Amino acid sequence: MLEARNLTVKYGADTALQGFSCRVKAGECVALTGENGTGKSTALKAIMGLVEYAGGVLLQGDAIDHLPTHKRARAGLIYVPQAQCVFPSLTVAEHLQLWGADRSVTDSVPALVGRHSQLAGSLSGGQQRLLALVGARVRCQSMTGATPFVLLDEPVTGLSVTAKDEIVQQVLLLKAAGAGVLVVEHHAAFVAAVADHTVVLAEE
Repeated sequence: MLEARNLTVKYGADTALQGFSCRVKAGECVALTGENGTGKSTALKAIMGLVEYAGGVLLQGDAIDHLPTHKRARAGLIYVPQAQCVFPSLTVAEHLQLWGADRSVTDSVPALVGRHSQLAGSLSGGQQRLLALVGARVRCQSMTGATPFVLLDEPVTGLSVTAKDEIVQQVLLLKAAGAGVLVVEHHAAFVAAVADHTVVLAEE
């Protein structure tokens, strides 16, 4: 289980996140929704150790607040940001080589078929997010002795209906593989399709 306890993030005198708590179990998806400015993306960054915070983050019952981001990643956390989620100067094939995966993992994703030689930076926004989700799925499958938890920041915002549907399928595959998913998203149909529970953040 991944658990956030009473997380608070401040940037100077401004409070970006106040008293956030949630739990995500293996094989389930929890969606964070709410108005802009309520700290949804900040919550993911705090869990990943990308920003300083007060409160606690536990992974399988163990506190990981002392761990830097790269060690949280080794422990099982996978963060997929909304932007800059791939290496723009690498091709799709080079991403697969980096992950130790073969082409079959992208051949099952219609939007990525036939694009192995294409630079990731030239892919559409939806294709980039799909490639990042393929990478997350590969990493989940390669983990031994640790339950992976994937943190997704607005994966379908601004995408076409077709791209949204493909991303829904990738999230469902992550859940089926036993990964826990914590996703920030305000698109109601997407949340209904993938989420087992929803946490609504509101301004204090």
